[in-house]
This record gives sequence, C-alpha cells and structure tokens, in this order.
Amino acid sequence: MSLTTFSYKIFKNTAKKYSGIFSDLQENLKISGSGYSLDEYFSMFLFSAIIGTIVGFLMVFFILFIFFFDVLIALIGAIIISIPIFGVIMLVFRIYPTQLIQSKRKKIDNVIFFSTIYMSTIAGTGVPPHSIFKILSEFGEFSEVSAVATDIVQNIEVFGLDIVDALEHAADRTASENLKTLLWGMRSTITSGGDLKGFLDEKAKGFAQLYKRRLEEFTRTLSMFLEIYITIVIVGSVFILVLTTIMSLIGGFTEQLQMVQMMLIVIGLPMITAVYIVILKSVSPTEV
Repeated sequence: MSLTTFSYKIFKNTAKKYSGIFSDLQENLKISGSGYSLDEYFSMFLFSAIIGTIVGFLMVFFILFIFFFDVLIALIGAIIISIPIFGVIMLVFRIYPTQLIQSKRKKIDNVIFFSTIYMSTIAGTGVPPHSIFKILSEFGEFSEVSAVATDIVQNIEVFGLDIVDALEHAADRTASENLKTLLWGMRSTITSGGDLKGFLDEKAKGFAQLYKRRLEEFTRTLSMFLEIYITIVIVGSVFILVLTTIMSLIGGFTEQLQMVQMMLIVIGLPMITAVYIVILKSVSPTEV
C-alpha cells in the first residue's frame, strides 16, 4: 500500500472537511502533473506532519532529558521545538507543487525549440497531427515535452478525445507558457485548416531567438561564476593554506593547523565545488 493510499484511508473524512486550507494549491497540483487530488495531498500532509512532529518531539525530549535530567524542561523544550517542525512540514507541502512546476517549466523551455523543429519536420511529411505527437512521445530526449505528447496520445487513443480537445486539455495543464502557446496555436491551425508545418516553422524561429538569448545569458552567468570560483575558492584556499602554514611555523599548533588544512582540502573544496556544479546545472538552458 502506497503512502498516498494509506494516509488517505486514515484521514479521508478529515481531508474532505479541511482540505480547503490547501485550496489555492489545487490548480498547481493539476499543472504539476503530481497525480494527487487535493484531498489525497492534504491527507499526506496530515500524516507527514503528525508523524514528523511526534518523532521530533520524542527526539528533542530525550536529548534535553539526557542533558538536564529534568522532565519539565525536556517537556517544555520538546513542545516549543515541535511547533516549528509542524510549520516546516506545512511549508514544504505548500511549496512542493510550485517547485515541481518550475522544474517542469525549465525542462520544457530547454527543449521546446528542438521539439518544435522535430514536429515541423514530421508535419512536412503530411502525416495527421495525431501521428506527430505519437512519434514525439517515443522520442525520450525531449523529456517533459515527450511526456506531454504521451498524454495527448493517451487522451486520443484511450479516452476517445479528438485532437482538438486533446490539445486543449494538454495546454490547460502544461507548466510552460511557451508550450501552452504552441499547443493553442496548433489547435487553432488544425481547427481552421491552416498550414500546420508553416505555423510550426514560424514558432521554431521564435523559440530559436528565445533559446539564443538564454544561451547568451547563461554564458554571462557562467563567466561571472567562473570569476567568483577562481577568486574565492581557488585563490582563497591557497591563501588560507599559506596563512595557516606560516602560523604553524611562527606560533606552533602544528597538528591543529594541519587538521584545518586537511579539512579544507578533503571536505571544504569538494563541497564548495559540488554546490557550484549544482548551481550551474540549475541555471543551464541545456539541462533536460
């Protein structure tokens, strides 16, 4: 039994009464593609918040009791710290759909130029629009765009929607404004009997300019981060190593300063470099 099913089974009635607290997340849950209804999501929040708060309460209580050997102090401290734990869990559940949408939007916008060219090429062969998305859904390199294409194909083949309604359904649920514009434009072109390849060619040109600007912005950001990395991380590390070496020669404490140097080299530099790489990947327009 999954966590969603288990928590919903326990808090089903409570969720139906109080899930309105999260009503502002309903649209985000739909767009994020999480697959959770508002009641299910609220049930998972209740389950996680209660378990997390209880575990946090018990841990803090025992830690404080070990230090102070006073039940009252441990109890008061555990209660005081348990309240923020509940608040943090609520905050995480509230921002999670938004973070998921932002991640999907970034992945879509990173490949929409290439996927539009791909669709334009397929459209030029004269195949029906449904086949365009069927072929696109099998091309995994387009990540989230391929997932949207899969949903369109599923709505047509499984649920019996026509291509126009399937495009409208997908446009309403996509996390990217660029993809939403593309899908609505394709819907209008198909409905009016226009030139679908011509429309996709024009959209590809616009997305090309957008992608070019994003690459230029990323290049500038990369240059700035490179300067920061060299100045602060590399030069700063060398400066600290030289300074601690001089201090050990002048004032002693050789073993302690050697430990500091070792910590800097073995732990500090790899951690800072890892954070640097994660930040660069998060802003890269090529990340899919």
